[in-house]
Amino acid sequence: GSLSSAYCTGTNFSVPFQANFTPNDNFRVELSDAVGNFNNPISIGTGTISPITAQIPNTITSGTGYKIRIVSDNPAIISAASSALTISQKVTANIAGTTTISEGQFTNLTITFTGQGPWTYAINNGTSQTTSINTVVLSVSPIVITTYTITSISNNSCGAGIASVGATVTVNQIPLRQTACFALNGNALDSK
Repeated sequence: GSLSSAYCTGTNFSVPFQANFTPNDNFRVELSDAVGNFNNPISIGTGTISPITAQIPNTITSGTGYKIRIVSDNPAIISAASSALTISQKVTANIAGTTTISEGQFTNLTITFTGQGPWTYAINNGTSQTTSINTVVLSVSPIVITTYTITSISNNSCGAGIASVGATVTVNQIPLRQTACFALNGNALDSK
């Protein structure tokens, strides 16, 4: 079998291999660093038969020089490294700006994106918007306490991403002025 040349963090994929011996333990799939070195490999899957299901950790940074290999401990055998792989981070979106305002005031919320853009997002299940700017400022003026949540985030290379908890804007209502009206006796000079 063969491997794809590009993966996204969090992606599960199959790693086929062929062993010309009978091992006494598991095989392990290892991921190199971003330039293809295995000085501190990361184990991304284990199994006893081919193929092994592996997963690119969400903590891996984007890069174009990653490689994988198969390792057996008994007997101690290490396969040749794969061709270079491109790994892209899943997009993330964070919305910040929790605050308290007075009724009628505006405040800014800041949305910060990571991963490769452009990013398509929606707030509170509203209309999807697309941006190529990794920081977006949104001016809001709610009339009641409102939590703004990114309900979807995606990009073209890795699909759906991960959104943070929302930002809450609390609104202090302006108290109503009470006005009292008193009828006069019809006499403009009457002060009683």
